[in-house]
Amino acid sequence: DKACQSGWMGPVVAAAGVIFGYQLAVPFVLWLGMKWKDVPVSLVDTICLYGYSLFVFIPTSLICLVPWSIVQWLAMLIAFIISVSNIVFNLFGIWKRHLVSKWFSIVLFGCIFLHFVLCASFKLQFFTSLTHHKKAADIPPAVPAVSPAVPTVAAVGPKASPDMTPKPSPKA
Repeated sequence: DKACQSGWMGPVVAAAGVIFGYQLAVPFVLWLGMKWKDVPVSLVDTICLYGYSLFVFIPTSLICLVPWSIVQWLAMLIAFIISVSNIVFNLFGIWKRHLVSKWFSIVLFGCIFLHFVLCASFKLQFFTSLTHHKKAADIPPAVPAVSPAVPTVAAVGPKASPDMTPKPSPKA
């Protein structure tokens, strides 16, 4: 219950939804398209291939904890290249043998585009807040401004009245 209230559980659930949704939906749609075009690939092989290709995002997410945007973007770019290369290199031969060039291009660029959208959404959705810092004007001062109700050093002492204003010294 406290985990839900602390605010860290929402992004974890969203990340799990994005990963599992992508992991199941994209290979399934790709498999349907390949089944329609008589490409001999099983659904299990396609899902496993996409699952293995997403492994690289585990160490990438740890690297993205570094609060520098350039490091995060470079890590995501490298992860994108490794991950999409895994998919394309494993399916390239079978696509080239069984698809005409028009469908080959559509499937190839569709896979690359969807993988790019996944990588960009990881960076923009889950690692943007780590790099945004508040401006100095947005941060409240650590010490509040002195108001008239707060006693000052001159008003505190043996000659101070209960309302903390200095009493005039008696004339002798």
